[in-house]
Amino acid sequence: MTPPDKVPFLDLQAQVAPIRAELDAAIADVVDNTAFILGDRLAAFERDFAGYCGCGEAVGVDSGTQALHLILRALGVGPGDEVVTVPNTFIATVEAIAYTGATPVFVDVDPDTWLMDPARLADAITPRTKAVMPVHLGGGHPAGRGRLPGPRRPLRRAPHRDARPRRCLQLLPWQEPRRLR
Repeated sequence: MTPPDKVPFLDLQAQVAPIRAELDAAIADVVDNTAFILGDRLAAFERDFAGYCGCGEAVGVDSGTQALHLILRALGVGPGDEVVTVPNTFIATVEAIAYTGATPVFVDVDPDTWLMDPARLADAITPRTKAVMPVHLGGGHPAGRGRLPGPRRPLRRAPHRDARPRRCLQLLPWQEPRRLR
């Protein structure tokens, strides 16, 4: 038994054990077919994941950083733009903003929720603001859901979800997004 002063952080073995045979077979299939990049397996994953999410298409990428970067590019974020986020986010959020050439603008968090402080957001918005990334950690309280003030110009929400239930990132674009080609 685990002593009361030592709570295990994460037990991956307990998560893997029930599906070990399936994982081993999938890994062996990829290695046997040298299908490490792109190919039929990725296309099948994208199709299945799009169905799971209830959307028409999904794009598999190599990391969460890349996913955030592509979302920002799809929204037309680039050099000279600003993207508002929180300072207590994972570094990938700010990396993705920097990769576009935009400038991250930080809004402090509400001390009760540890989420973006709605009272401070309005002061962070400038004419150069292209998106707001109200990142929420822990999945307990979706960031800004009904709490963030409305924009000074039309707002179109672009929800983006990752593979973990109860976690999502919403980018709030301050202009209409353009499609990547």
